[in-house]
Amino acid sequence: MATRWLAGLAVVLCCAPARAQHDPWWGRDKALHFGVSLGLGFGGYGVGAGLFTERWARAAFASTVTLGAGVAKEAHDALGGGDASGRDLVWDAVGTATGVGLALALDLLLHGGGADGARGLTAPQRHHSSVALSENSMAHLEGKVAIVTGAAGGIGRSTALLFAREGAQVVVNDRGGPRDGSSSDDDAAGQVVEEIRRAGGTAVASRHDVSTADGADAIIATGVDAFGRVDVLVNNAGILRDKTLLKMDEAMWDAVVDVHLKGTFLCLQSAARRMREQGGGGRIVNTTSVSGLVGNFGQANYSAAKAGIYGLTRTASIELQRHGIFVNAVAPIAKTRMTEDLPMFAKLDSLTPDHVAPVHLFLASELAGDRTGLVVGVAGGKLSVFRMVETPGVLKDADGGLWTADEIADRWQAIDKP
Repeated sequence: MATRWLAGLAVVLCCAPARAQHDPWWGRDKALHFGVSLGLGFGGYGVGAGLFTERWARAAFASTVTLGAGVAKEAHDALGGGDASGRDLVWDAVGTATGVGLALALDLLLHGGGADGARGLTAPQRHHSSVALSENSMAHLEGKVAIVTGAAGGIGRSTALLFAREGAQVVVNDRGGPRDGSSSDDDAAGQVVEEIRRAGGTAVASRHDVSTADGADAIIATGVDAFGRVDVLVNNAGILRDKTLLKMDEAMWDAVVDVHLKGTFLCLQSAARRMREQGGGGRIVNTTSVSGLVGNFGQANYSAAKAGIYGLTRTASIELQRHGIFVNAVAPIAKTRMTEDLPMFAKLDSLTPDHVAPVHLFLASELAGDRTGLVVGVAGGKLSVFRMVETPGVLKDADGGLWTADEIADRWQAIDKP
């Protein structure tokens, strides 16, 4: 497209001066009227290819510009007392139609009439560094550097593998160990890295702790040291230490909040600082939960952390948008090592990590556009968007707007009405 745009512009720049000339360059020389309009029409179509995706829009743009130039020239001659002839516009129209027609025919010949051709695009170049790219896939993350925390298993692993298949250079971060975070396994992240490499992708491992500032900075530095930059961060690391509210101790609370909420904040902050410094924006995807959005029995620590991530995502999306950094979150329901012993998953195998990974890809790629501050729910094949809503409410004008408790009780149905 860029080549055609520049070629078209060159033709326009060459022919436009002739359009502005008085006799004998222009005059009533029919051949010159026809030739210059042909050149402008052909070149205008090329310029239109750089502005529009549809062929009809390119043709309309070229025709309008070229004929507009002819009408302007005739009006200039008439107002200036020059030799203007409406018949010259006929040759302008014929030349324009010929030039645009030739350009359209060449466009069809070179790019075909299919979906890619309609956009004036040739098929994208695919690199063998991508992991098992299917024949019809487009590498949505080609040339991007993506960091996925908690990527040794479950949702994180599925996301890391998909990102690699889509052309990303991936940092696989995970300390490994049991789901309560009580110990670590240095081989966990490396196993996913080897899986990516065996499939032809590019990845490095990080075993740093997300819940410390030094650890978060080291995770981001791993991507920069290995690949030169960071474009995408998926905050997915997490642990569970479930207890009912009355039985939960402070250590259980701190451990879960540190990994989920503090870890998300530290990694988000470190990645955003790097993205701002290197320029070009970036995309960050956090992980909240239905437990945090609506609550869940026996998960006060986890619910509080996940609710905090919702608020963090909203605030970060507001603050970072001016830097071209888009921040969203996913609220997944999936059967993983973290959730497999929950009663709802006992006989359910339709909610898998592989259902969540494509949503991460969407939010991490240009497909998401400038969408930011969203929370996407994923439950198997069902996708949704969570939103905090406020009822229309009731306004009291009397008494300076001060309500009494009795008045609130009396009007509660109206206050709570959706």
